[in-house]
Amino acid sequence: LHTDGPHLLVAGTTGSGKSELLRTLTVALALSYGPDRINFLFVDFKGGSGLGPLTGLPHCVGMLTDLSSHELDRSLQSLRAEIRFREETLAAVQAPDLTSYRATPAGLASPLPHLVIVIDEFRMLVEDAPEALRELMRIAAIGRSLGIHLIMATQRPQGALTADIRANVTTSIALRVQSEMESVDIINSKAAAAISVDTPGRAYLARGTEAPLEFQAGSLTAGAFLSEPAGISVRLASEYLEVPAVTADSASAGTEPTPATATAPLVASMAGLWEAMNRPAIR
Repeated sequence: LHTDGPHLLVAGTTGSGKSELLRTLTVALALSYGPDRINFLFVDFKGGSGLGPLTGLPHCVGMLTDLSSHELDRSLQSLRAEIRFREETLAAVQAPDLTSYRATPAGLASPLPHLVIVIDEFRMLVEDAPEALRELMRIAAIGRSLGIHLIMATQRPQGALTADIRANVTTSIALRVQSEMESVDIINSKAAAAISVDTPGRAYLARGTEAPLEFQAGSLTAGAFLSEPAGISVRLASEYLEVPAVTADSASAGTEPTPATATAPLVASMAGLWEAMNRPAIR
């Protein structure tokens, strides 16, 4: 996000692996950077089923699952306050951006983490809460220097991509989409419309004007890979971390593990590690 972003758009129809990609991406960032380097704010308008299992991460600063005006107003007020705090913090040491701030004595003494706002089904903002979307786009416009990033995901990109979104988001991921038009809308290529329904997690990454790059997204659930996709070597995180692998066999008999059971070992491991380090709670 820091080098290719600062924001990311993710599109994929039902069954394409969109929610799993969001969880995998979030956990990968959390495993790579501590809560003093990166924080997450989750916005899940599907009842919290997609991102809810990640709220136990020590990096998580909150989750919004309600489109009610009260909840939205409170969340937007908090974001405005965070922006003011970051602007004042950087201005106090005359740092033009977060990277420069971290190189100052103040930045070393009081690290300011990147804030990643993960939105699952942002189309609901476009349709039901346009005022909230406008506020988020304002954040998007100034987010790079302040270390604030948006990851926005939707099942149906057509009609949801406003001019502001297109202007501020230059990196996109397209999983399987329903039409060539939607694929072109996201990655400027028809390729994502041709992805097979038998390969959830297969996607294309487009950065700026570069040609889309095909890749297979990881999964937190070992059982998600019934067989290794052609030309792709599958490795489990449990091979490198001291956590048990979650497979269909280790979940309830005869069923695939749920997002909650699949993410629980990793979330608990990271929370326990942060606590064992006696590090302060995130702001």
